[in-house]
Amino acid sequence: MKAVPRIPFSLLFGILLLLTLLPLKITSSPRTQAEALVKWKNSLSSADPSLSSWSLSNVNNLCNWTSIVCGDSTGEVSQIHLSSLNLTGTLDEFDFSQFRNLTAFNLNNNNLLGTIP
Repeated sequence: MKAVPRIPFSLLFGILLLLTLLPLKITSSPRTQAEALVKWKNSLSSADPSLSSWSLSNVNNLCNWTSIVCGDSTGEVSQIHLSSLNLTGTLDEFDFSQFRNLTAFNLNNNNLLGTIP
C-alpha cells in the first residue's frame, strides 16, 4: 500500500491564517443598494413624499428613483442628491459600504443629526 503524503500542520495553519487575514471584498449590486436606501429611508422620522419611488417593489428601476443617479452600465448608484427634501433623522442606518462608486452625496438643507458613520 502506498503512503499518502501528509501536509505538515504548520503549513496548513499558515495557509488558514493567510486566508483569514485577506480583506473581504464587499460586493454590491443595484438590489443591495436599493435595499440599503429603503432601510435608511425607513429609519428617518420624516422624508419628502417625492421619495415614494424608493421602494423594494420598484427595485428594478433604481436608476429612475428620485434623487438617484447611476453611473456606468452596472446600474450602481454614483450620485445621491437629497438637497432640501425635509429629511429628518440620522445617517446611522445608511450603509455606506454598499455604495463603492458613490461620487456625490448631497444632503444640504435637511434636518439630519449625529455623526457620519
